[in-house]
Amino acid sequence: MTTTEQIVWARITSHLLFVAVLFGWREGWSIFVTNALGLQLGRSLAQLASTSFYFFSVKHLPLAQAASISFTTPFIVALMAVPILGEVISFYR
Repeated sequence: MTTTEQIVWARITSHLLFVAVLFGWREGWSIFVTNALGLQLGRSLAQLASTSFYFFSVKHLPLAQAASISFTTPFIVALMAVPILGEVISFYR
C-alpha cells in the first residue's frame, strides 16, 4: 500500500525532474544556483508542508471537502500578500 509520504515524495521528485529537464538543457547547472538560499529553503519547506498537509487531509477527509478547502488557496494568498508584499487589494481582486 502506498503511504502519504511516498505520494508526496513522488510528486515533489517528479516536479524537480520535470523542471530540470525542461530548463536544464538550456541553462545547465545554473538553474540550481541561488543568491538567496534562506528564502529558497523557506519556499521549499512551505511547498513540502503544503503538499503534505493536502495529501494527509485527503487521507482523513472526504475528497470533496479536501478539494473545497484547497479552492480557498487563492483567497488566502491574496490576503497574505497585503502584509508580506505590501500589495493593495482592489475591487477587481
